[in-house]
Amino acid sequence: MGEAQTGQPQTDLEPIFEADFQLGSYGYRPKRTAHEAINRVAQAIVEEKTKIIDLDLRAYFDNVEHYLLLEKVAKRVQDNQVMRLLKMILQATGKKGVPQGGMISPLLRNLYLNEVDKMLEKAIETTRHKQFTAVQYARFADDQVILVDPIRGRAGSRRRYVNGCGAKPVLDASPDGPHNQIESKPAIEAEVVE
Repeated sequence: MGEAQTGQPQTDLEPIFEADFQLGSYGYRPKRTAHEAINRVAQAIVEEKTKIIDLDLRAYFDNVEHYLLLEKVAKRVQDNQVMRLLKMILQATGKKGVPQGGMISPLLRNLYLNEVDKMLEKAIETTRHKQFTAVQYARFADDQVILVDPIRGRAGSRRRYVNGCGAKPVLDASPDGPHNQIESKPAIEAEVVE
């Protein structure tokens, strides 16, 4: 399939899904930069959110479940031709995974991880007290930083569940050590910095 063909769905789909993406998501989005993500993290540290959970999805592109991704797209896209083309693009990778380097891959990655972002946005609002919150996060592609105020957020426990990417739980950072390997789909490596 030619580059022009694989690029067309992104052009058509990007405005549809861009409206759904969360404030803490920065990677491969129009008018959003890595510098803005860094500034968000820096501001959270200034606000004393100093308990940091650094997440890195390992082999992300290889583990995306096609049916979950297609379900997410189908909720917003009613065009059978687009859905068929997207399915063909995904099938080129085998039974799961997103083609690396594909023009539509960044959009699909953000769509797949949007549920995690939504959960973190809910955590921000749940911990809000006037203008203060106990949680903040920033995600750039498959790297995510979650920052917690250790006093207001009662973040003394290292046990965290970040649910939503099709694995339940996708993150269980247990007290086995500051660097935890978690096996799930997609796999996550987590580091808790105190």
